[in-house]
Amino acid sequence: EGNLTVTGTSEATLFLGKAAMQQGRHQDAQAYFIQLVQSTHDSHAAEAQYLLAQLYYESKEYQQSLETLFELNKRFPAYKAWKDKSFLLVAENYLALKEDLQAKATLQSSSENAAEEAIVASAKQKLEALTLRVGPPVQLPDTAEESLEADDELNTSEN
Repeated sequence: EGNLTVTGTSEATLFLGKAAMQQGRHQDAQAYFIQLVQSTHDSHAAEAQYLLAQLYYESKEYQQSLETLFELNKRFPAYKAWKDKSFLLVAENYLALKEDLQAKATLQSSSENAAEEAIVASAKQKLEALTLRVGPPVQLPDTAEESLEADDELNTSEN
């Protein structure tokens, strides 16, 4: 009687963190999310890890956001929805860091591998916008041999 389950406690902590985040109290939200991530490994903790990365992103702490997202993928592999969502935020961080090739590769992977259709659609849309901005992907030779042949052709045409 009067006992809260671990799930109930983590859900309440997540709710408090989200409320603080919505009210612009980012330090409070961060404290709730960190507490949750450190105390459990359920879906609420996976979401808290994602939201923590989002807070870092919004604060322009892109490297910290990336590290938090990589940690999410390592610690919460069972929660595919949060992993898939995290790759979109990884791409946003790469874009903010002006690492367009990394962003493009991440979005390409998300568009091919995400389970949720909304995430696939979002990845494709972001990839299309990025491609319009930076151009189509460079076609690399399939094998080292083709690469050597291409080098030889360049050298021959220069002489």
